[in-house]
Amino acid sequence: DVDEVESLAGRDTARRTDIGAVERIRTRITLIDDGHLYYRGRDAVELSSRTLESVAHFVWTGELVDGTQYVADPVVVQRCRDALGLMAPDCRSIDRIRIAVDIASTYRPMRFDTGSTSVVREAGQLLVTVAAALGRGSSEHSIAESVWEAITSDESDPNGLVVLQAALVLMADHGLAASTLGVRVAASTRANLYSIVSAGLGCIDGPLHGSAADPVHRFLTTAVDDPIGALATQLRSGERVPGFGHVIYTDRDPRAEELLRLLRDPALGADPVVVAAADVII
Repeated sequence: DVDEVESLAGRDTARRTDIGAVERIRTRITLIDDGHLYYRGRDAVELSSRTLESVAHFVWTGELVDGTQYVADPVVVQRCRDALGLMAPDCRSIDRIRIAVDIASTYRPMRFDTGSTSVVREAGQLLVTVAAALGRGSSEHSIAESVWEAITSDESDPNGLVVLQAALVLMADHGLAASTLGVRVAASTRANLYSIVSAGLGCIDGPLHGSAADPVHRFLTTAVDDPIGALATQLRSGERVPGFGHVIYTDRDPRAEELLRLLRDPALGADPVVVAAADVII
C-alpha cells in the first residue's frame, strides 16, 4: 500500500545515500568498512592476487577454489569476432562488449534457465566468451590474458598481466553502484542473464560511472611532461581534478592503493615516467 511505502521511505535506513541509491539494499557480497573493501568477508586486496575466474566463482557461490577455469566455445567466439569486425575501427571497448554479449546470447538456448546453478555456469561462460572475443588469441586463454591482448599491441610482455589481473578482481563488485542497481531491476523481472548484463552495461556507460575513467586518462596524458603545470591549469579552470573525490572512500581508496603499489614495481612493466607524474599529482 502507498501508506506502507511512505512509512518505509521515512525510516533512517531507507534514506537516500550519497552514492545516489534510492534505497539501501543489503548484499551478502560486498562490505565497505573503515576504508576496506570485502567480498563475502574476505579483503578484496588480499584476493586480488588470485585469478578473476576464482574470485568470480567465490563471489557467485561463496566457494573460493584456486584454479577455477571457464572454457569458451571457439565457434561462438569467432561469431562474436566477426560481428565486432563490422564495427567502426575506433569504437569504444564498451560498445564491443555490448555487441559480444548480444551475439553470445543467441548461441545459449538455456540462458532462460534462471536457477542458481545454471546462472553461475552461464555467467562463467559469458565472461570468458566476451573476453576471448575482444582478444586476438586462443579462446582457451584466461580472461586476463584475453583482455590484455585487447588493450595492448605488445602481448609478448606479460608483466602487465599482474596489474590487470589485480584490477579486474578489485573491480569485481562495489555494492549498490548504478549499474548494479540496473542489473537488480532487470533481474527482478526474471530476465535471462544476458539481458540482465546488457541492462548493467547501459547504466555503466555514463560519464558519472564507467566512463569516468576517460577524463582521468586524458588528464594524465597531458600531465606526463609537466604534472605541476597540468595540475595548476586544472585547478585554475575551477574544475575538479579527475580521479579524486570518491564519495565512499574519504581518505584513500584501497583498490587504488594496491594498484599504485603494483605499478610502482619496475618489474611489472609500467612506464616509470607515467608513474612518476601520477605520484607528483597525488
